[in-house]
Amino acid sequence: MKIKYLLVLTLAVPLVLVLSIFFLTNGHGRETEQKLRRFVTINVADKSVIAEIANTPEKRSRGLMFIQNLPENEGMLFIFEAEGHHSFWMKNTVIPLDIIWLDREFSIVDISSETPPCKESNCPTYSPVKPALYVLELNGGWTLRNNLKIGDKISIVE
Repeated sequence: MKIKYLLVLTLAVPLVLVLSIFFLTNGHGRETEQKLRRFVTINVADKSVIAEIANTPEKRSRGLMFIQNLPENEGMLFIFEAEGHHSFWMKNTVIPLDIIWLDREFSIVDISSETPPCKESNCPTYSPVKPALYVLELNGGWTLRNNLKIGDKISIVE
């Protein structure tokens, strides 16, 4: 009887581990990751934009790196703990982006339009002329196509 019990345990424990790993990495893990991602709707220049929130150091560091295609009215909203001259670079970024710096009232304080990807190991940084609390990244050229300019305001719809 003890041998059967040990044999069942010997087979059951690895099976449970394999199934657990399968469910965590095959679909269910991605669903959990998607649930952890937060998005907001932002009104910008009479358009609605869906933006993923980057509010942790890890999310802010990764940003839109490695993104191959960004739909026209989608982007990323970076949220910082304090206003500052938050610098951005385009290392490992595949597509050109517009970088829009916003103050605490969501007024645009600076724009870097059509910021090119960087394929070098030593990439330039882009900083605002005035302190910002938020940064919105959109497809390169979005600000020009939609006549967005310094001083314009955006609003979070949620």
